Amino acid sequence: MKDNKTLFISKLDIGDSGVELNYVDEDDKNFFVQQGSLDGACAVYSFFMLLMIQGIIKRSDIGIYMKVKRNTFVGKLVHHFFNDNGMHWEGNYFSDLKKGFEKASTSRAVITIDSLNLYKKIVDYLKRDLPVLVSIHFKGKDAGAHAIVVIGYELDNKGELTKLFCLDPGGEKPNYAYQNNVLLIKEYPTAKYRDYDILSMSQIYINEIMIVE
Repeated sequence: MKDNKTLFISKLDIGDSGVELNYVDEDDKNFFVQQGSLDGACAVYSFFMLLMIQGIIKRSDIGIYMKVKRNTFVGKLVHHFFNDNGMHWEGNYFSDLKKGFEKASTSRAVITIDSLNLYKKIVDYLKRDLPVLVSIHFKGKDAGAHAIVVIGYELDNKGELTKLFCLDPGGEKPNYAYQNNVLLIKEYPTAKYRDYDILSMSQIYINEIMIVE
């Protein structure tokens, strides 16, 4: 019997302070950002992590308090998403992130948003070494949505997707693993909320994905 197969994107390592980028200078290795307890902008934090993983922005460009010049590309992004549109208690739609990025950016990066055949597409993107921004919806009336970055997966011995390994801005930076959250796929196969989010201990479903390449 074949063992389960696990894959993570190749840009990550575990350093002295936890998960980090392995292809950048020392000042830019620490890309993880944690969502504040009074800040609902999970999609923004996840989006910035994804941009740093992809090398489109650098941690040293942002700085610990994100004090940057507004007339720069990174400054425009920071001010648009945090200063002008920072408190997103109802979440950011990925289309808003795309529009904000394209408005601020002179980058040739291409953003793709999708809501169909998501399990297969997430695996295909990860195989191409692309992190995936994922929107999840929680079960329960008025439960809301959340955005996380998927950086790996597990397939069972039949090749079926069983787990997605994630960096979640709502949790602490992982020190001994690439991920700080795991989505269990099709734990409730006949339900609308078919997947399970370990960090929040909630049933969820994946609503939308976005990649930047």
